[in-house]
Amino acid sequence: EGDELDLLENYDKIIRVYNTLPLQMRKVISQITDEMGNGMADYVARDLRNGTVDQKDFSKYCHIVAGTVGDGLTRLFAASGLESEDLIEKVELWDSMGEFLQRTNIIR
Repeated sequence: EGDELDLLENYDKIIRVYNTLPLQMRKVISQITDEMGNGMADYVARDLRNGTVDQKDFSKYCHIVAGTVGDGLTRLFAASGLESEDLIEKVELWDSMGEFLQRTNIIR
């Protein structure tokens, strides 16, 4: 359906572009997609219509679906030289922003 079908139909193009990226950027993308995919696998079979079990579980879910994106972007910007590598260590910044964005998506 929709975006997922578009992604699958254009997968060859995505891989072609991915393979042109510098090695450090490919490593970041691979690590983040692995973490996100494995984390989402923990939730895929669960019925989340009524939310998560508790606040800790909700924070974990938000980290998986949004905090990993913040982690990945931070590491990509650092790898490109556009930002300081010191930002990578500031987990509270990118992870809390990810949780905030996911909460916003949920209440929309």
